[in-house]
Amino acid sequence: MGEIRKEILAPETVKAIDQSKEAAHASKERVIQDRKDRESYIAPDGNVDILRDKSAAQRGRALQRSEIMRRLKVINPALIYERSNNFPDFGAIYIVENRPDPITNIAPWKRHIVGLMHDENWEFHRPLVVDEEMPEPDGLGTVKTVQLEGQIPGWRTVLLRLVVDGVIKPADVEKHFHVSRGRSSQKWQQAQVN
Repeated sequence: MGEIRKEILAPETVKAIDQSKEAAHASKERVIQDRKDRESYIAPDGNVDILRDKSAAQRGRALQRSEIMRRLKVINPALIYERSNNFPDFGAIYIVENRPDPITNIAPWKRHIVGLMHDENWEFHRPLVVDEEMPEPDGLGTVKTVQLEGQIPGWRTVLLRLVVDGVIKPADVEKHFHVSRGRSSQKWQQAQVN
């Protein structure tokens, strides 16, 4: 199809054509951005493909929840773990706050910090993905990609959330969990800097 000669069309028609072209371009840009976003969810961490690598390199050092909590209790005795009633494969770490709850004004109370697996916890997170096909930006076909359904945090992620929350210190994490002895995770290093 050739280029439309706008000079012979009514102004309303030219405006409608221009809007249609802008909408098509915006749609193409959204598809491209969506594809980039999906690829970033599963981007390699250092030299490990976190989506396809199910090896020990991706798992890292696995720890039982009981061992994680034992070490955390040494760092901060106010931390507690509770298993989920609705999802027994999961639980969460809470901290007992002695100040009044801002909503109920009750003290002491438990504040949720982070969830984790009830039994074995990998060192690194596990993405939960579903394969799917996505339209090509030019609209001429599809490409296989993945849809991120969620992720199961590894124990490093759990520790990082506790550090960010201020309930444990990075030096204590190193002392009790020896993070530097594991695989050098670029994402952990970036989080420590930020």
